[in-house]
Amino acid sequence: MKKSAVSNSLYLALIAFALYSIALYSIGNAHALAADGIQFVDCGSTSNGLAVKAASVQPRQFACPRASLVGERYLRAVRKKVVASVRISVTGTTWICRERLYDTNPVTECVNRRDPRELVVLVS
Repeated sequence: MKKSAVSNSLYLALIAFALYSIALYSIGNAHALAADGIQFVDCGSTSNGLAVKAASVQPRQFACPRASLVGERYLRAVRKKVVASVRISVTGTTWICRERLYDTNPVTECVNRRDPRELVVLVS
């Protein structure tokens, strides 16, 4: 096997491992939210029509405006790029956004780095 083929295989294996680790983290996060009794609320949609849902310890009147901002900032950050993870900032708070599966449907999940109980989910 050529050196470049080995390098490509190793690179793909590392990417697969990273995506697997992200999926495990997200699943653990979702189970923790369910255990804490936090529910998702519908918060409308982004400018391109993605449904915005928020899981928050904050009341809906605070969670939904922030969730909508997270959705719009995410769209601006990924504009025609394919990336595994995106870091965005909304009102001074860092959010990490990744694609994951919810009930076999791909969604984008954004987690507040300061408080992981704060989640925004973008659904097509």
